[in-house]
Amino acid sequence: MSNIYKFNGMADDYSKYRPNYAKESIDYLINEAQLTENSIIADIGSGTGKFSKLLLDEGFKVFGVEPNNDMRQKAEYELQDRKNFRSISGTSENTTLSNNSIDLITVAQAFHWFDMEQFRVECGRILKTNGYVAILYNNGDYSTEVINEISVLSERYCPKYVGSSGGIEKNPTVFDNFFDTYEIKVFENSYSLNMKQFIGLNFSASYAPKSNEPNYEQYLRALVELFEKYSVQDTLFMPNNTICRLGKVKKKTL
Repeated sequence: MSNIYKFNGMADDYSKYRPNYAKESIDYLINEAQLTENSIIADIGSGTGKFSKLLLDEGFKVFGVEPNNDMRQKAEYELQDRKNFRSISGTSENTTLSNNSIDLITVAQAFHWFDMEQFRVECGRILKTNGYVAILYNNGDYSTEVINEISVLSERYCPKYVGSSGGIEKNPTVFDNFFDTYEIKVFENSYSLNMKQFIGLNFSASYAPKSNEPNYEQYLRALVELFEKYSVQDTLFMPNNTICRLGKVKKKTL
């Protein structure tokens, strides 16, 4: 199945239960990418518009490029009052955006789904001469017991699970091959959830079993037990970081 369809029917849960990104990451991008009020940003793989919204809050014009109909339509609904937002039915390899038109490309929680070589070429096409690319992920803090136990449960009950964010953090050479030069910044971004939110968060993952699939009930029970083990007064603290990589993409080679 194409990656485009992996989130069919999941837009509501994704919008409700996925965490936001650290505000400090936006401030960092503004300063380091030298953005101005006239800067134009392309948010590629924009999903339900979570990261686009943060950019729009700063007054930027944002193109949200998203191939999945459910996710894109959710973003269009959530951001319908934002005059600076334009929704695009496109892919990372074919954004349909104009040549040399974008000051900053952002990719939040989506880079591992892309054909990275084709995306690198597309970035080179649509970016202005001094344009940047920012790749961001919300990742649980694996130095903590609760995050490690969630990973163990996912490995046990979710056959499609290969690690957080598609396991991309286990293979940093991917970023070395994509970027010419880049900088990594980590911003603390922990949050708290009640049980409904915790269950919704885990089942919003592309690898989570559907209600009609094997392991669904076992995974659900295991998540409930984990929540009860670590929660305090019906609230579970989730140690989390927003990891931001900002840099220039490698030029196309002949």
